[in-house]
Amino acid sequence: MSLFHGVVIIVSTFAFPLPVAFSFATSNFLASRRTAFVTRTRVDMSSTEDPYTFLEEVSSETSLAFAKEANLRCLSSLGDPTNSSTYPKVLSVLESNQRIAYVSKYGLDKDGNFNLINLWKDSKNPKGLWRRTTLDSYRSNNTEWKTILSIDQLAEQDAISWVWKGSRLAIRCVMRWIDDIFTKFIYEIINLTTSLLRIKFY
Repeated sequence: MSLFHGVVIIVSTFAFPLPVAFSFATSNFLASRRTAFVTRTRVDMSSTEDPYTFLEEVSSETSLAFAKEANLRCLSSLGDPTNSSTYPKVLSVLESNQRIAYVSKYGLDKDGNFNLINLWKDSKNPKGLWRRTTLDSYRSNNTEWKTILSIDQLAEQDAISWVWKGSRLAIRCVMRWIDDIFTKFIYEIINLTTSLLRIKFY
């Protein structure tokens, strides 16, 4: 059995829709707009009802209209970051193939090599490409990657806008479940023993 048969993949259909957030951190962009502000909607915290529960339906027309209106408010207050000379520079850095591919170690493969896992995003894989390589290949100048899962292909196949939320080994989930069961079992044994000790025999 492959190691990745025991990996739980976590994806979600939720992603915050504002496309302008990442470039706000550039100093040149903010320097010219220090007095800009975005109005916020006041929420009555004394009410137990959440006025934004409709946003749980991410793809609904109401949610999309809300996101578009929020985008327009940001753009009107802060300006369109795509018009800044900094925008293409930042974008080219974020999409550069020269970025360091940070990895996580997931045990050994069938040949005894360390499995190094990476989630890679670029212009061709905006949602993400989950891939793996070996330690020796990672140390080389030409790393060979093997695709585990393409989030973009999965989204196209399922017609669902999947968003990567992370992964974890299934064995950890199983061990946590076993630990919960064992704890409950011990608790019941203690309760039963306590009850028996309280019984009076005549």
